[in-house]
Parts: sequence; C-alpha cells; structure tokens
Amino acid sequence: CSCSGLHGANRLASNSLLEGLVMGKIAGANAAAQRPTAKSAEPANPMAKPEGEMAGVSTKTSYEAMRKIMWRLCGVIRDEVGLKDGLAGIENLEKNIEIREDAESIAVRSALFVCRKTIEAALARLGSIGVHCRVN
Repeated sequence: CSCSGLHGANRLASNSLLEGLVMGKIAGANAAAQRPTAKSAEPANPMAKPEGEMAGVSTKTSYEAMRKIMWRLCGVIRDEVGLKDGLAGIENLEKNIEIREDAESIAVRSALFVCRKTIEAALARLGSIGVHCRVN
C-alpha cells in the first residue's frame, strides 16, 4: 500500500521529481480552471502588506528563526505539542516581521505563509505517513 506518492511509500529520490512534474501540471490545470471570473470577488491576498512600511523583526532574523522552528518542531519526527508551538512561533514572526516593499521582504513573508500552511497540514494529519512520524 503506497502512502507518500504515486510510486510507493518512502521513496524520496528520482520518483518524487517525476511525481512533482506530473502532479504540478495537474494542479496548475485545476487552478486555472477554478480561477475567479470577472464577476466573482477576488480572494484576499495572504501576502498583502499593510499600508506603508513598518519596522519589526528583520528578514534575516525571521529566516533564521523560521528555519529553527521548522527543523526542531516540524521535522521528520513530530508531535502535537511541538507543532502547536511551531505554529505559534511562525504566527508571531508573521505579525512582527518588518514590512518593506522589496524582494527579500516579500520572499520571507511568502516563506512564512508556506511554513504556517505546512504546520497546519501536519496538525490535521494525525497518523504517520511516508517518512514523517507522528509520535502522539
């Protein structure tokens, strides 16, 4: 029974590249088919910045903290307490990061968004799948 992909459980190398290519094409086609029409309301942009620039945690510090949180609390071996702590840490960074209108600031806000969604998905998945082990 395969659990982590199209080609079988726990396969991490070349098959995952092909899987990413195939599933990426399918996901892109589905997203294009569901794009909003001119009459429908545009969804809120999760990366939209507040009006004006704001001082806060630097992008460099945010990247370092984000990497530590994800490695320590959302790595291969996971538990609910650690995931909740990690989510709180990422949400704190999202609230306190400096807001600038440059590529680095936009990239770190995007990375924090991806981290938050990754942790939310890990919290929703209670079992161990593939190489990720849920210990509670």
